[in-house]
Amino acid sequence: MVRRGRLGLLGRILRDSRFRDQQKTACNAITAVADAAWRCLIQPQLGVGSFLNFAEIRAGLCDYLAIHLERTARPIFQGKLHIVADPLHTGPSPIQLGELLRQSSGLAAVWTAQFLGWRSFVATFARDTMRFCPAINLHSPSSDVILSPQLSDPHHGGRSVMRVRFRRTEDWFYKPRNGKREVAWSSLLTAVNDRGFSTRFHVPEIRTGRDHHWMRRVATARGEIQRGPEFNFLSGAMLYLVHTLRAVDMHAANFIRHETGPVLIDCETLLHPETPVPEFARIEPKSLMRTGMLGDGASANGNPLLSLSNRGLAIGQSDGPGMVAQRDQVMEGFVAMHSFWRSGEKQRIIRDALTQLRLTATRYIYRPTLHYYRILEGALTSSLSTAELYSRLSLRLGDGLCPPRIVREEIRQLLRGDIPRFEGIAAVPRRLLTEPALEQTLAALRFAL
Repeated sequence: MVRRGRLGLLGRILRDSRFRDQQKTACNAITAVADAAWRCLIQPQLGVGSFLNFAEIRAGLCDYLAIHLERTARPIFQGKLHIVADPLHTGPSPIQLGELLRQSSGLAAVWTAQFLGWRSFVATFARDTMRFCPAINLHSPSSDVILSPQLSDPHHGGRSVMRVRFRRTEDWFYKPRNGKREVAWSSLLTAVNDRGFSTRFHVPEIRTGRDHHWMRRVATARGEIQRGPEFNFLSGAMLYLVHTLRAVDMHAANFIRHETGPVLIDCETLLHPETPVPEFARIEPKSLMRTGMLGDGASANGNPLLSLSNRGLAIGQSDGPGMVAQRDQVMEGFVAMHSFWRSGEKQRIIRDALTQLRLTATRYIYRPTLHYYRILEGALTSSLSTAELYSRLSLRLGDGLCPPRIVREEIRQLLRGDIPRFEGIAAVPRRLLTEPALEQTLAALRFAL
């Protein structure tokens, strides 16, 4: 057992009576400690009528915590215990977990930060959900609400996306950051649609709050629909837009394959300024590859948007007749958006939407998300004190890429179990391509596809 007083808040959770009883069983300690955290940190604060008392809500929020705890502890589970953990099914025993946390104050400190962040997130999520219900004609959440934790990156104290199903039919995604940028992007797409672009983009429904927003679930296309001519055409048009708007890290997970075309559901890196990036992830700033839509190996999952694989969206590298036709459709969409943008960006409705977008903060990407995960995993592969963990992170991040103030903030956020996130002033859109530049870009696009 962990000695009393050694681990503070974490020790109090591990001393939960029901958790201690589970030491005699073969249960997964990760899910058990998440349940114990609920009893210690959340349940005492709940009123009798709180919707958080519903079993489905509690299960979803505990799963949310278990996923983040397991992701942080995975390297040390594998390195010290030789256990490949699954946050919701398999993992170390409660006894193994207690011993491990007693030996590694570094891991214990990160977990403690994650517990505190989760407690704050639960309170905020409950408040925001209650305020959102009247917007969809619900008095309050009922017992049939289902929560599904999403594997989005944790930021700002472990906050990440949560899928919420109301009435078992109406799905919304709760995103714990203000939705000003999403509203601005939607306004731009709506303006493009209204000003007569040949094929309309699907614009998701957004409801904003002060520090969060809700996005209605976008239905995913099935089968060959997602690779039809219209879909390919809009993929090319979307590529032109995000390239013109200086987007980076636009990997496939940022899109939904709607039946009419790709729907961008994460637009936080639009109007990204030029920032230093690691050598292994370096790409020509003006290249289409910088968007991440064509798969550059440096995006979060290395998954190209324009791929005929089951994981991608539209085009793969092949010279078959069908592939050539689809490639031409993508390029046709790219050229069509160039022609539209040449006149459309001068129209007031387009200019106003671009101004609105520029007034919102953009996310700055200094290192690929996967790189941050690997840095934290590498630092947590063995039992470490908090000071040793800090030193390891400082050594890995102190490569001269970023100024010291950015490195200190990267370390601070990693020690909370977060993926570092920075925001700043948005850049201006790229200038319209000249005809020679357009020909060069199309040649590069044909080669990439």
